[in-house]
Amino acid sequence: MNYTKIGKFINELRTEANLTQQELADMIPISRQAVSKWERGITIPNPDTLKILSDIFKVHVEEILVGEKINEKNAIYINNFILKVLDDFNKSHKYLLISIITIIVLIVFFLLYYFLDNYNSIKVYLINGLSDNIQVSNGIFVVTKKQSYFQIGNILYDENIKIDKIELYYLNHENKKTLIYSSEDINVLLTDFYGYNAYFDYKNLKQIINNLFLDIEMNKKMETIKLTLTQDFSNDFLLNFKSKKLYDNKYNESELHSVKNGTEAIIVKKFTQTNNSYFFKEKDFEYTYFPSSHILILKNISNLEEWTYNFELDNLVYDQYHQNELINSFLYFNKKIECQIGDCSLAQEKIDFFQDKLLPFQEGT
Repeated sequence: MNYTKIGKFINELRTEANLTQQELADMIPISRQAVSKWERGITIPNPDTLKILSDIFKVHVEEILVGEKINEKNAIYINNFILKVLDDFNKSHKYLLISIITIIVLIVFFLLYYFLDNYNSIKVYLINGLSDNIQVSNGIFVVTKKQSYFQIGNILYDENIKIDKIELYYLNHENKKTLIYSSEDINVLLTDFYGYNAYFDYKNLKQIINNLFLDIEMNKKMETIKLTLTQDFSNDFLLNFKSKKLYDNKYNESELHSVKNGTEAIIVKKFTQTNNSYFFKEKDFEYTYFPSSHILILKNISNLEEWTYNFELDNLVYDQYHQNELINSFLYFNKKIECQIGDCSLAQEKIDFFQDKLLPFQEGT
């Protein structure tokens, strides 16, 4: 398309109509500078403006695009030219459509790849364990495609026990011991990068999770705890729905505080001090209070139940074991019961029971 020829033709039409550039611009309306650019062959009018110019100058749009009026001599040329313009227009739109479709397909493939690469790529496991003399609780194992974090959690034991060494290991497919960590330091926090396997063999991750053990050497004796890893979270959801059932708690805020207020001071007075903890026993129940962490543990020895209450955080963890395997567990916090393992239909009953067991150690009793 010859911009110079089109511009010259518009100039001739404007001159024949005795219009200035400004007058023509006002009739459309556009700026005078736009008309000037047409006539200098810098730009051409857009399709809507071509129709307006056609009406103003009483000429066909085709004539403006060719830059001359149609007559017998150039009719075939102009017709072929218009067909070529239309063909070029269709081709450009076809290429544009193909480009848009290609971009959309690439975006869809990228989003699909991103989704598949990240779907179910983060898992969070809660770590618990129990033996005759030691309890492991509130541990956490976070596994991602790039990195993992393993923290053994709280190792609770009688203050008369001296822990000399711990060993964290798993049993492989041949039931052979594979050591992960060994140290005198019981505050275990392991950070591992995928591909390095400094601690965890990612190829055997399922085997590790199902066959993880902790050996604790104490007072020259060895005690073994099979650790229970329970999956608490995984980004395997398409929509952000809650995966856990929440049970409303009937207690209001003031009644919950009745567990806290003054109870610790009364416990210190009524329990028997053993080094850095306080101990109390009645029939099948044992109470152990750790003042440094403000944690009270109530054990039902006959039924292998445990209530772990944190006075500072005002939360309660309930665990029930069967042959050293955790079968029921829930967390009570912020007036909600979050079921973690097993059947939590009796969760409210277990909370009521714990509250009743603390009544003798509360103010006003």
